[in-house]
Amino acid sequence: MPDAPQDEVGAYAGLSSTCDGWDVVDDCDGAGLYDSWERFFLGTTAEDGAGDRDADLLTDGEEHAAGTVPVDDDTDDDGLRDGQDPRP
Repeated sequence: MPDAPQDEVGAYAGLSSTCDGWDVVDDCDGAGLYDSWERFFLGTTAEDGAGDRDADLLTDGEEHAAGTVPVDDDTDDDGLRDGQDPRP
């Protein structure tokens, strides 16, 4: 997963989840999203990536892959929603 901008992410890099007792960034539920990413941005690991919380025309799964913020419709604050921005 590409890193999201540090100013948007804050302490995200320090979060981790535990699958099988290991303290690692992982995808325990098989949703295709790192559990720590889900918890940090979505507040739960019950997401499947198909939603679009910020209505920016990118699914949460696409935001995960792109390194954009799924609760900010314009991650880079350039006036274009992430799903319309060639460089979000």
